[in-house]
Amino acid sequence: MTPSHIPEHPGPEINGVTPTDAEGEHDWFNNHYRNINYHLEYSGGRLIANGFIRDLYVHMGFQPAWKYKCVRELLFENGRLTSNTDRSTEMAELRQSFLATRDSSDSSRMPSRKEIEQFVERAFDRRYDI
Repeated sequence: MTPSHIPEHPGPEINGVTPTDAEGEHDWFNNHYRNINYHLEYSGGRLIANGFIRDLYVHMGFQPAWKYKCVRELLFENGRLTSNTDRSTEMAELRQSFLATRDSSDSSRMPSRKEIEQFVERAFDRRYDI
């Protein structure tokens, strides 16, 4: 398959298929794989995100979805996509709530050992609840 438009940062070829750019169809992400015929026996959800907000970077663990401008939730059942939902609005609301709480807290107070442990645990946790 010859792509009609190669992405700026192309991903790898998968099952003989080279990624193409969005070409205006879904301009959230720059690598689109069409008809890769690669079945995975996966059931569950995944959040995919784009547009990381650099001012929210913390050097530890995984960056949570609310730190991205564009977030989509993909739900799978036995390898088949059953739902593809835009969660950007919910993430923006969560971001605003977090930032408001952070800005109103006492920044001179040192966090307790328990608070630090909870922060580290969350930083490496890949589960999500929406």
